[in-house]
Amino acid sequence: MSDPVRIYVSGLPGSGKTTLAEELHARSGVPVFTLDELAWDEDGGFLPYDERQALSERIAADTAWIAEGGFVKWTRPLLERAHVVAVLDVPLLTAWSRVVKRHVRSAFRRENPRPGWWRLVRFLRSVLRKYRGTYPAATQDDAAVSRAAIMEEASEFWDKLLVNPSPDEVMALARARAASCR
Repeated sequence: MSDPVRIYVSGLPGSGKTTLAEELHARSGVPVFTLDELAWDEDGGFLPYDERQALSERIAADTAWIAEGGFVKWTRPLLERAHVVAVLDVPLLTAWSRVVKRHVRSAFRRENPRPGWWRLVRFLRSVLRKYRGTYPAATQDDAAVSRAAIMEEASEFWDKLLVNPSPDEVMALARARAASCR
């Protein structure tokens, strides 16, 4: 039996979103929706905005979920319905280290969906731009999402916002807010 909690985990690449979401799932039994896997089409491009928005609305309408991704704009229904918004904000070198480890591990397993060292270098450069905020302002396609854009979007939900929380902190707040909503 899973807890009837709704949790949105956000952050940039390498911040630990998937790790936190998996830990929360292990503690609660609530299904995890990895938005990175759901937002892209087979050709590696974003699904159209209205399809991503509809997907976000369908997930948000469920009674219990954990959604994780580094997006703003089309994920608004998740932010609104979540009992907890957990934002992970780690130092750039920590994020880079995690991204490189993930890339190397998946390359050795021959499971890397985006193989190649030049792709990794380009991705690390894009992460740097996201941290520095040197992308243009985020548009509805979220291609330019930045550290600042994630924090700005999440800060509107300050009453349920946790920054760099432990799994225990997330579950405690989620259960308390879910109980108060019944």
